[in-house]
Amino acid sequence: MLHLVANLFVFPLILALLSWVMGHGLSWSALVNAALYPALMLASVLVHEMGHALAARAVGLRVLRVELGMGRRVWRRRLGQTDMVLNAFPTLGMTYCGASSERALRSRSWVTIAGGPAFTAALVVLLWPPTPSLWQVMLPLEPFAHRFAPRELLVSFNLWLLAINLLPVPLLVRGLGMVNDGTRLLTLPFARQDEVRELLDLPVVLDATERVEQRDFVGARELVEEALAGRPASIPLRNELGRVQLAAGAHAEARATYLGLLQDVPPKVLSFWIIRNNVAYTDFLLRQEELRAEADEHSAAAYARLKHVPAVMSTRGAVLVWLGRYTEAVSLLERAFAATGEPASRANIACVLVLGCASLGDRERAARWLIQAEENDPHCALLGEARSALAPPLAAPSEPAASA
Repeated sequence: MLHLVANLFVFPLILALLSWVMGHGLSWSALVNAALYPALMLASVLVHEMGHALAARAVGLRVLRVELGMGRRVWRRRLGQTDMVLNAFPTLGMTYCGASSERALRSRSWVTIAGGPAFTAALVVLLWPPTPSLWQVMLPLEPFAHRFAPRELLVSFNLWLLAINLLPVPLLVRGLGMVNDGTRLLTLPFARQDEVRELLDLPVVLDATERVEQRDFVGARELVEEALAGRPASIPLRNELGRVQLAAGAHAEARATYLGLLQDVPPKVLSFWIIRNNVAYTDFLLRQEELRAEADEHSAAAYARLKHVPAVMSTRGAVLVWLGRYTEAVSLLERAFAATGEPASRANIACVLVLGCASLGDRERAARWLIQAEENDPHCALLGEARSALAPPLAAPSEPAASA
């Protein structure tokens, strides 16, 4: 969790260090501005995601979900047809849109992607301070150090956000499992039609996910299979079918689904690495000795490519527990837990942490993780195994007393 908290204050720390090095000094205003910075980040991310959402509405797409931040979920509410989610650390955002027809789908998707940077740029123009140089706007050292400066910090953050968001550099190289808006705007006109059609599948995927959260496994499966009848080659739908099968306890069936997907998805596509991760997690749930090496290979490869994706981190941690590398596993699982928002996923991670901590002999720490698992999802399928790991060992039968 510390690395997530640190991410909120990296830029204020840079401003403070530069102010000190360049002789501006620091006052109490710097501390106030630093404390305010996470709220300014949240406001900026919200404006950016609202740009995506309003652009989507303008071109006739459905806005299914707007999610702000990462880490533990702190607030969720449905506003009209849109699911609004706020997580603990407001360092990024995601807007999920869906379509009901293929009409001009590529163009509508492009406009939707452009809406986020357009709103960020509009906010920068609207709040632009009377500062003589661009560098003073991007690095507002004097305002940060000596006066209450929300306007200058907002403009500075959004300028950096605009640059990072629009430069056509895939964020995959940082292991985030995401591609920025600039890259998507450049590549979308040349993308395969099946990639564009994913907007048709996303409403089904999110609806099935919600049914799984309500433990309606039969309804979720029927929904996905009905959609697959019309689009049998859809990668998102087939992947969601595997997730539903896993949630329902049909682990062997889910493994077959994921292995079939691996045959059809090329390695250059992001979903290839997600599917490899899913195979590894399914192997962990099956816990069959002949699958151990496969789980290690797939989870290691996915983690090497997507080091900061919570689901990938948690799978690698689970496999490391299976391999007996408990210290390494616990560290990775704790990072994954801090970055995960969905309660069911947090419960799964906490249960595996119980197994790892108990194996290390740290029963007190394992007990704390068991409480976390029970609080996040009392129906978690791994709870029984986690409780067994903490159960006191059976006493050995005593030797009968020798007769005189």
